[in-house]
Amino acid sequence: DAAGREHGVHWHEMQGRQGKGGQDPGQSRELTSSSQGQAQPAKVDEAASTVGANSGVEADRIEAEVNAGIKAAGMDQFFADAGAGLPEKAVSSFKTWDEISAKAEEAQTAFTKLMEGVGKAIDGQSVRFDTYDYTQPGIIYGVGPVKTQESAARKVNSKYGGDWSRLSDLVRGSIGFDSAEEMRNGIEQLKKAGLKLASVPENKFAHPTPAGYRDMNLNFIMPNGVVGELQLHLKPVLDAKNAGHKLYEESRVLEQELRNQVQDAPPAYGDSNNKAERLTQLLNEQRLLYGRAMQKALAGGKKASQTGAQLVKSLRGKVPLLFRRAA
Repeated sequence: DAAGREHGVHWHEMQGRQGKGGQDPGQSRELTSSSQGQAQPAKVDEAASTVGANSGVEADRIEAEVNAGIKAAGMDQFFADAGAGLPEKAVSSFKTWDEISAKAEEAQTAFTKLMEGVGKAIDGQSVRFDTYDYTQPGIIYGVGPVKTQESAARKVNSKYGGDWSRLSDLVRGSIGFDSAEEMRNGIEQLKKAGLKLASVPENKFAHPTPAGYRDMNLNFIMPNGVVGELQLHLKPVLDAKNAGHKLYEESRVLEQELRNQVQDAPPAYGDSNNKAERLTQLLNEQRLLYGRAMQKALAGGKKASQTGAQLVKSLRGKVPLLFRRAA
């Protein structure tokens, strides 16, 4: 939503809020296969097919390496000991906006104080995530503005059927790390600071989105009952996310078009096939971007590597079909 984008780290929400009202990890691939199944496959451009296949093979290879690295670094177990007995979805005791907003300032002040303490403990710098250069070294953290009533109401009505107790990001923040080891230390400092989880953590390092995006999302509860959201990021992945924004936007549009075709009417042979093929290519290119970013982060953030923007530019030169919208 608008307030989230002001904080600079929420535009990827559609890319994979598994278990948070977003798409299932396998949804994109399911949409692709179901759309193609509407009719006999049309003849697909040979060059596009080769490019899609090659990028998919490379993305699979890198993903396997990253998954092994994540296990070796223990990232798949981050907060695993804290999830026992917690609900899958965060719920507060508040039933109306007036009830929640009356506690907002108190919660924001307490959360800001907690983040400043953790930031000092991990030698972090307070920044605006929407304007920061993620290629710069060093841990960063930020606290977003309190969610506005308009933004909160839009989310509650569209995602939670008007249930205000489900609003879980009235206060919100982010921490960006260069490496898995830094994140491990940051998590320990959050625990020491008394961060109380409100639901099972969403670990997308262990369960990435269809586009390969990875982070960790925590819903926490403040002493006054307000539920908030804290996102833990690896900065090379944030850099790749910014660089690949156009890829994401096009894939989001194609997913919606394919979903509408499946629901409304069988698509024309060529139209469905081309869109499904294009969507697969876009997702594979995003998997490459995020996979290489994760490789850098798992190497401690110091491995010689292209920035996200440089990588997108190099891919554009090698596989121009991926950067041209399908006719």
